[in-house]
Amino acid sequence: MTQDTTSYQEVDMLSYYQMILEKVSFSSELFLIELGKALRDLPYIEKEALKRWASLHYEELYTIYLNALLIKPIPHHTKTYRRV
Repeated sequence: MTQDTTSYQEVDMLSYYQMILEKVSFSSELFLIELGKALRDLPYIEKEALKRWASLHYEELYTIYLNALLIKPIPHHTKTYRRV
């Protein structure tokens, strides 16, 4: 008995992450987590395409993500923040 591989539809990773982001867009926290994973895992060209897609479709959530990248805590367990 052979396995039928013709019915399998391959989904490229960019489309996969877009689908995930659409499904979690109800929660900014989940959206930011999944966007971070996607941008970590995708190759450069797909990463840039995802950034454009996210800024077009989810501008408010994407802006939150960008702002989170700009403000990081200073090391040594202080609660002071600095711009990077």
